[in-house]
Amino acid sequence: MKKNIFTIALAVVFAAVCMVSCGNKKEEKGAAGYKPAKIVDEGVCGEEGGNLTWTLDANGVLFITGEGEMYSDWVSDVERAPWDYAAETQIKEIIIDKGVTTISKYAFWNCQAVEKVTVSNTVTEIEACAFHKTPSLKVIEIPSSVTYIAYNAFSYDGNDERPEVTVKGKEGSAAYRAAEDNGMNFEAV
Repeated sequence: MKKNIFTIALAVVFAAVCMVSCGNKKEEKGAAGYKPAKIVDEGVCGEEGGNLTWTLDANGVLFITGEGEMYSDWVSDVERAPWDYAAETQIKEIIIDKGVTTISKYAFWNCQAVEKVTVSNTVTEIEACAFHKTPSLKVIEIPSSVTYIAYNAFSYDGNDERPEVTVKGKEGSAAYRAAEDNGMNFEAV
């Protein structure tokens, strides 16, 4: 009898520990409040020493989470972001979660179907061509934590029609200056 009680108690303790430490973190909501749907692909996208990861779900949401800077050596025609294969048609929304500090150059290059981008208030920089060739992007809200936005962060090809992007942010902020410099609409929030 004592052996059965001990076995049951041990099983309960093991189950509790497993539920706490072995849970699927992908099922938890991130700081942005997003809970990924069925995972299509995932990987690492942080600068050396950082711990950024990316998840692409079945709804077309690309979720960047962790702490630190994005990998910064992606170049449009040489080395591309790991989600590039899905960029043209699959990615509909991008969520940059709390902890991410930079949106690197060419990070979302050629994400032609993306319509919405959520940028957390831990991001401080948006680098060159980060949103190059994103013709479906209509609105991006940029928090006041972003103090640097490269002149051509929202660039487009000279032969392409300039997308009608509305940048939301604070008056006088980097978002305001980027909208003004790139001839984009600005909406104060």
